[in-house]
Amino acid sequence: MYAARLALRYLFARKIHLVGIAGIFLGVTALVVVLSVMNGFIQETRRAVRGTLADVIVTPILERGAAPVGYEAYAAVLAATPGVAGTAPRLVWYALLTTGDVRGDLVARASGGPLNAVQVVGLDVGEEQGVTRFDESLRAPSLVGDPVEDPDDPFAPPLPYLPPDERDLPRPTVIVGEQLFDLWRLRKGQVIDLATGVLDAGGREVVTHNRRFAVAGTFRTGEYEYDLRTIYLRREDLARELLDATQDFSEIVVRLSDPSRPADAVAAIEARLAAAGLPGARADCGRHRSIPPAEIVEEGGVARHAAPGGNGGSPSCGREVTREFFLVETWQERKGVLLAAIDNEKRIMAVILFFIVVVATFLLFALLYTTVQEKTRDIGILAALGATRRGIQGVFLGVGITITAIGEALGLAAGLAITGNLQAIEQFLREKFGLVIFRPDVYIFDHLPCEVDPIGVAVILAATFACSLMFTSIPAWMASRKEPVRALRYE
Repeated sequence: MYAARLALRYLFARKIHLVGIAGIFLGVTALVVVLSVMNGFIQETRRAVRGTLADVIVTPILERGAAPVGYEAYAAVLAATPGVAGTAPRLVWYALLTTGDVRGDLVARASGGPLNAVQVVGLDVGEEQGVTRFDESLRAPSLVGDPVEDPDDPFAPPLPYLPPDERDLPRPTVIVGEQLFDLWRLRKGQVIDLATGVLDAGGREVVTHNRRFAVAGTFRTGEYEYDLRTIYLRREDLARELLDATQDFSEIVVRLSDPSRPADAVAAIEARLAAAGLPGARADCGRHRSIPPAEIVEEGGVARHAAPGGNGGSPSCGREVTREFFLVETWQERKGVLLAAIDNEKRIMAVILFFIVVVATFLLFALLYTTVQEKTRDIGILAALGATRRGIQGVFLGVGITITAIGEALGLAAGLAITGNLQAIEQFLREKFGLVIFRPDVYIFDHLPCEVDPIGVAVILAATFACSLMFTSIPAWMASRKEPVRALRYE
């Protein structure tokens, strides 16, 4: 009891202790605000990085000379797979983008390098809706683009923007990423050229194609690179106009009924596709040993080798097979390198900013060490009156813990107040002082993102308390080890 009362007296008897409270307060406030903003940027970036990718992407990898099979065969297998809630086909290719005179345009833009090459994605609007965020990318507020007239029918020809002689028989349309739209200074209704090449029927020579399309508008996913190099068009237009209808899809985007458990769904998809024997389905049962698809059976969601009986049947290894036939990946795996870099930046920022708290708690050590030196005679009196070493140590530990608790409470309150009113604060600084903290044209967000992470805040408070307790315990231990006689004689 006496330890708590003396701790409060020592705390408020010296105003210098307010410096310790201020240090903890500023450190916690800075950590809460900065990490909340960083977390907001990371969450927004993750959403932007995902773009129009679905939960899972299935990409058939055909062997050389294998004939492709239509999307319907794969869709039937996926529809019967547990955990799959929807699928949509995509046809992905690459082309050179030009406007006006093809040769002159390419020469003039040669310094742009890879910016001349774009990714063309053929899709079906009806099937994409509900599977990916394609519809959201059409309705997202545009920063530098010109959205399509009707998001429900995005590839409809923009008749008011077309020349009069093309309105009766309009050409196929495309939707351009808004960053690409801005870079090339395109406009709605403008005609662009897409040039590409495909292998002939014998697979020996490259046949070039150059087709013209009208720009129907723009889309915006929020991922700068994707919006800078991607053009959407109807899947049948891409297959017919640029690829000679040799293939109707190249990947399948899959929506899961439970996105929180993608690994289970991926395993089920792999097992069902392995057992279906579709082109590209190849599996191994041991090193360099190929298994015919007919000999693959599914057991509990796992593909295993079960060879048919009778003469001529290959012996079964009876174990799970290693599938190399399809690239089945989640959107996190496809964007794994970028997501890992983002998470790594967050950890580095947290470690660097935590040094603010370390400095503040070290200041607390200096304050308590000075207090112990000033109160040496008091320590001697307490010891002479029968105070135990643990009781004396508790007095100064109480001072440090109280300073930490007050500083953390004030810092937490201030941090939450700032993060809750960040938009208003940013607007006030911009209007009153001309201080621009956030530029949407640089970060591709239309607002300053901020998202408080309760677990992160709890870790901040716990780490601050632990660090403070460590620095506080040193002078408290020194006070408890003082000899009573020497302490009474201290001047």
